[in-house]
Amino acid sequence: MFRLFRFLLLWLVIALAGCTPYVEYHRETSEPQPSATIAEGRTPVYRTGVLTYSPDGGSLDLVLERIESAKTRVWLATYILSEKRVMQALENAQARDVDVRVMLEPEVYNLPTINRAAFDRLSKKGIDVQWISAPTVGLHHAKYLIIDDGYILSTANFSHSSFTENREYFFAGNHPRDLESLERLFESDRTWRSYTESLGMITTSPETSRTDIEAVLRSAKVSVDLAMQSMSDPGIHQILADLAKQGIKIRMVLGGAGRIPENAVLARALESAGMEVGISDKPYIHAKVLIVDGLTVYLGSVNFTTPGFDENREVGILFENREIAQRISWLIQNDRNNAR
Repeated sequence: MFRLFRFLLLWLVIALAGCTPYVEYHRETSEPQPSATIAEGRTPVYRTGVLTYSPDGGSLDLVLERIESAKTRVWLATYILSEKRVMQALENAQARDVDVRVMLEPEVYNLPTINRAAFDRLSKKGIDVQWISAPTVGLHHAKYLIIDDGYILSTANFSHSSFTENREYFFAGNHPRDLESLERLFESDRTWRSYTESLGMITTSPETSRTDIEAVLRSAKVSVDLAMQSMSDPGIHQILADLAKQGIKIRMVLGGAGRIPENAVLARALESAGMEVGISDKPYIHAKVLIVDGLTVYLGSVNFTTPGFDENREVGILFENREIAQRISWLIQNDRNNAR
């Protein structure tokens, strides 16, 4: 009965958002100041934008609408591209003389040829498609779009399952400093040059993600909510254990043990340390989001693993927005309550 009530409440919230399938969070009349100064790493500041999620949360609609309405450019960097509707939208943009560029990982883990079909299809349409192998990173695991003067950052690959089966989150924004950082990153990676500076609230691996995320975690005063496909980094485990000892409420949902068996062992260890942990296969948790004190948001591509922080190319955004934070936290708790 309680789960039914929660489901009906979520349906009501979505219905009240209006006719569009996703929700836009508008800038407040006076921009809030950061709630705390982070000693190491960047201090999150307020951002506004569009938050969507999948499945059934408007994410594919958002992506297709933004690509189809592009006037000047669509630059896509992603680990996997296999969703045919996204490829068709890119081809349509190219036919409108939009500057379309795509960067793909050439050696996806366990699926080494999955991007070949997208590479061949888009190349035949005259789209600038490149295999990306930046000199200072391992896998190119980033997932973002630059469209005209805005951007979309994602926890999701641009695959069919990302939009229909997995729990994923998308954030669309247009802050000039964030946009500049993504532009510099895209140009650096596609020309195989080192990337040295994250601007605005953009955080990247292997450059800044570890410092930024660890610092935000250590700043927690009340609560930490997490949805994470994989979380095997010992440094993160220690920070969470320390926070739990301080009485900070830690709640999380991890990717299903059917695909990541070690998550079952990890969940038991975290629960024994006083944390609330769920493991979900339906929806499958592919998300990588962090909420601290119901205010600070991390959303991006980095799993909280040692390669995710220190080796791979990962991209995310770290910012403050209480309404977005609370929406994500609600979904995390709903997934955890419905998990094992």
